Amino acid sequence: MTKSTKVDPIMPDDDTKITILAPSFTEAAIMFHKQNLSAKGYRLTSRIEAHRFFASEGSQLSELFDGKALYAVTFEHDSRLVAQTASN
Repeated sequence: MTKSTKVDPIMPDDDTKITILAPSFTEAAIMFHKQNLSAKGYRLTSRIEAHRFFASEGSQLSELFDGKALYAVTFEHDSRLVAQTASN
């Protein structure tokens, strides 16, 4: 994958959606737990599936990540979950 900035811990905004990209299904699924996203108010909004990524450059597309498929999973922040988790 390309070089990126580490984000630890993930701090939500009320309208935040995050997508985690990982080289395997298992790693994508485990990241939800490793980042403790449930306690931070995130809920799953997509299935974990392999994707190929492209950048739009006018009428052309450029492959990202050398054309390699990565597993993507998207989570959405829901402030009601934070309150619910805090009360449990």
